[in-house]
Amino acid sequence: MSSFVKQFYSSATHIPPLIMLQYPVEEKTNIEEWLGSRRGARVRLHVPARGKQKQLVDMVASNAAQGLQQLKSDRQTPAGLTAALEEIRNALNLPRLSGANGVL
Repeated sequence: MSSFVKQFYSSATHIPPLIMLQYPVEEKTNIEEWLGSRRGARVRLHVPARGKQKQLVDMVASNAAQGLQQLKSDRQTPAGLTAALEEIRNALNLPRLSGANGVL
């Protein structure tokens, strides 16, 4: 979790005064100080244990898991695979997609 917070906020253009997390982070004080210096004001990392904030963090985690599962499913479908292959074709400037049986 510490690595994620550092990586995410190292390039963030906006750092909020309160960051709610699902799990505690190592080096909490150091990360809060670093974020505070980037923000120009105090930043607090908080892991809610109960109440509305806990429900909100749990809902965000659930939505993220569902989104990841949907992304995985989309890439496993023929349409998702074709779209992924098309991205690769464009990135490599290939004239067309071809496979063992001809054009895909």
